[in-house]
Amino acid sequence: MSSESSAVRVIGIWNAKESKVGEVRDLLANLAAATKREPACRQFEVWQSRTAPTQFVLIEEFADAEGVDAHRRTEHYAELVLQASPPLVESRGGSVYEAISDQGAAK
Repeated sequence: MSSESSAVRVIGIWNAKESKVGEVRDLLANLAAATKREPACRQFEVWQSRTAPTQFVLIEEFADAEGVDAHRRTEHYAELVLQASPPLVESRGGSVYEAISDQGAAK
């Protein structure tokens, strides 16, 4: 089993309160910058819906499940996700995924 096969993705969906969209954008930009400095982080992207601007999608990849666990124990996760986000969002959630097929480019 290669190191690539142990990588995990986290897909998060955040729904900002309408009056807090700008604050959520800033919070997620700060979260992305801090998370990208973590040793196990391979990718951290934040996307905002063009048709529903209160909705944000986070696409995260970590080297392994332990990397996700370590991420959730960081100071920036506690500060930004657990403490700062609740008054800004209607909802937030996510799931952790592992690859089940070759991740090569489409032909």
